[in-house]
Formats: sequence, C-alpha cells, structure tokens
Amino acid sequence: SLQLKAPSLQLKAPSLQLKAPSLQPKAPSLQLKAPSLQPDVSIQPEAVLLPKPVEEAEVVAEKPEDVMEDDVGPEVLKLLKACTTPRITEFEKVYTKDVMVGSKKLGEGAFGEVFRVGEEENASVLKIIPFGGDVVINEEKQTTVEDISSEVGVSVALSQLREGSRNKTSGFVEVRGATVFQGPYPALLLELWDLFKEQGGTENERPDGLGEQQMFIALEFNNAGRDLEKYVFKNASQAFAAWKQVAHSLAAAEEELAFEHRDLHWGNVLVKETKSATPVTYTLGGDIFEVTIGPTWIFLVYTQLA
Repeated sequence: SLQLKAPSLQLKAPSLQLKAPSLQPKAPSLQLKAPSLQPDVSIQPEAVLLPKPVEEAEVVAEKPEDVMEDDVGPEVLKLLKACTTPRITEFEKVYTKDVMVGSKKLGEGAFGEVFRVGEEENASVLKIIPFGGDVVINEEKQTTVEDISSEVGVSVALSQLREGSRNKTSGFVEVRGATVFQGPYPALLLELWDLFKEQGGTENERPDGLGEQQMFIALEFNNAGRDLEKYVFKNASQAFAAWKQVAHSLAAAEEELAFEHRDLHWGNVLVKETKSATPVTYTLGGDIFEVTIGPTWIFLVYTQLA
C-alpha cells in the first residue's frame, strides 16, 4: 500500500527510520506524503485541527472546502486549511471585548506585535503579523503568504508533539489558535499599542496605515514564561535541569519529525517557574524518560520570522 522510491525519498538513519512492514501514518493532524517529505524544518501539514482559540464568539464553523481557491488563491487557501478558523474572519468576532479584558502589549518585532490576551493568570500570548500586502511596515516588506504558512505548519506540528505516543514532549510552546483576519488594524490593539509606547517607547511604526484589505495572522500560544536571556537561575542544578529539558524536547522532535532547530538562541528558550518540582516525562522511541524540573519548566520557541 506504500511504495517508496529511492530517488524521491532519502532518510538518514539517525533522524528517522522507516520500516516498510510497520509504517503507519500516526495521526490525521500531520500527513507527510512521500513525494514532498524533506527531513528538514519545512514541515507543512495540509490540514490540522486545533483546539478553538479563546471563545470564538459569533464565529460560524465552516469546513475548509467551503472556501474556494478562486476566492483567496491557492497559497491563502493552504494557509486557511492549517488554521483554527478555516476562513478569513474579523478580529472582533474571535477576540471580543470580553475576551480582551485585561490585555496588554508585551513586545514587538519587525514582523509584528505581541500581546497578552486577558488577565495574567491563564492568559494566552497573541502574535499579530500582517502578511501578503504591499505596504512597507517597520521599514520591512511584509511577510509572504508562503512564509506564514510554513510558520503555522511548523508551530502546529511541534505543538502536537504533546499528544504523541512513540515520541512525546510538551516542551514546545502550545498553539492554541491560528486565525486569519482581514481589515484595518483592530482599534483595541491600537489602544494597547499606544499605551506600550507611552510607558516604554517603541521601535515599530504604528500599524494603522495598512489599509482596509490588509490580511493578518493571529497566532495564539500558551503563556510560557520569560525568555532565558532575562532569567537568572538560582543554582547550577536548576540550570542543568533546564538543559536536560531542552535536550529531551529536541530529541523527540528530531525522532518524530526529522526536525532541526537552527535558531536556538536564548531568546527562543522560555522559562516558567512552577510551585513544585514534579518530574516532566518525555517519550523517545517508545521509551519514557523523566527530568526533575527544578522547579522551572522550559518551553522552546521556533519561528522563521525575525
């Protein structure tokens, strides 16, 4: 039922071993087809079902096939298939005023802005990125649709390793939602942007001149703590426990997805303190490993966007 021809599929033994009698696609959420399998970071599932973002109020569910390629183009359609909401919508229909109570801007990059959604306890982190347009923002061209699709695909695949069986880790940030919306920059987010500028300044341009037809991706993640650059470990044992968490998470991702993290600087390692030192478990090739956490829980961020 599955034929692999040597010229079109080359797998290196250390990162991925496939035995013909036992090869079975593991989950409908990640489908890798032989002609396009590349043991690299370019992991782009065609269709991924995720948990809904925080209260998708007033959003009418649609099947991905309801969105026609003629309406949005093939690249945007591919992106929508990987999103939580498989259609272009309005920001306020997903992130209502009630959901956004207590929100604030946390940071920024040339790619876009980062916000906290809701009150600090159990809050999510929301990354808003304009893409596919012609208007230059922050002295940079906008992110392409292709790059956004890749970003969503890789982030989702790594997030879903927490649901794995043979290879499992919760050590990558959790994707809680991915939504494409279109229109002017949301007024509520502009208010938070202005407050951030007043309190500490900004290097970004106010994103209010992108036009009525601008498309954005809203990527929602769990709040995984502060980056390693700003964190000071209490002792060497705590730092060593953090290193072991990073190593186990990378091993699970490489074994399951042939994934290599090629931008693992300390800004992409997040540290979240916990109240207890309960061991964290990892599954590698079916074997279970435990790491005492310190008590600090480590999450890894992967992004192709600067």
